[in-house]
Amino acid sequence: MLLKLLFNNRYQSRDWIGVWYKILKERGENDLIAFVRSNSSKEQRYTFSHSEMDGTSSIPYYMEKFGQKNCPPRKMDYIKKFSVLDTIKLTLANLKVSPVSNSVWKERSNEKITDIFQYARLTISKEETDKFDDYCKKNKISENAILAKLISQEIFPLLENEKDTHTWLFPVNVRGLVQKKNNYANHSSFIAMNIYDGISEEEIHQNIRSELKSFKYLGLWWVHHIGILTSYKYMKKLSLKASQSKFWLGSMSNVGRWYTDENYQHLDENKKDDAWFFATPGSINFPISFVIMTLNDQMSFSLRVHPGIKKDSVIFAQKVLENLRKKISTYN
Repeated sequence: MLLKLLFNNRYQSRDWIGVWYKILKERGENDLIAFVRSNSSKEQRYTFSHSEMDGTSSIPYYMEKFGQKNCPPRKMDYIKKFSVLDTIKLTLANLKVSPVSNSVWKERSNEKITDIFQYARLTISKEETDKFDDYCKKNKISENAILAKLISQEIFPLLENEKDTHTWLFPVNVRGLVQKKNNYANHSSFIAMNIYDGISEEEIHQNIRSELKSFKYLGLWWVHHIGILTSYKYMKKLSLKASQSKFWLGSMSNVGRWYTDENYQHLDENKKDDAWFFATPGSINFPISFVIMTLNDQMSFSLRVHPGIKKDSVIFAQKVLENLRKKISTYN
């Protein structure tokens, strides 16, 4: 009982997922998430450290900042209880997670992100969103599977090893399955989403389902809490080693569907056409950041391509999103 109490106190003592981002910052990498709220005529820019909160907590945080009432961070749709033994087994089974093959880019430089708000943003209309949603429901396939294939088709030509299998990190909100006292702290784990040239949407869909059903992400949550048992110095050592050996395609995040209430203060109260855009920190180990959000039935996309893998990366990213929009319009 005493051991359990000590472990829980150590677990709750800090945001252990956030600590990894503090380590990145110490190493000279960007730890900031860039958030832009915009409409057809104006925009507002905000930023916060990923060491403090994740996307699934930042949305309700800013919703309430803009006047929304009763908007706490969301919990998982499906919550399952695990015994201590099962949790240990899941953790031990996921101690070493790596991309299937390291992504090697045709262009490589020492360029770093200097302006965190330099990323591509695009919103599709409600009509386009509805048609895409209807297609997904009719064909019983997730929008994530389709979007993963479409964005990968655009990114793969940048790869030197284009014909290999590459791996996206796909974040999973684990609130409810685990719980920190600070509900706005990082509560994200991830699944590995493997993609290869020619993969079908159906295979991606089934792979995502399989990963989610396996609860590997719960094991990975505890793996990333290794600091509870070790030290900050050891976490820094692990982080440095991973930065030298693991090169993922990037991160693809779908932060979900959100609605504003009558208290929310829009940028334009007449049009009520706010769109939200997020870009995760990004590094040469995760050079592509693709974020999807649907606000008031209108889908938006954010795409950051790290300047270390592509010259004129923002121009390229904007072209990718325009191509994405054209391809989405064929799903009806």
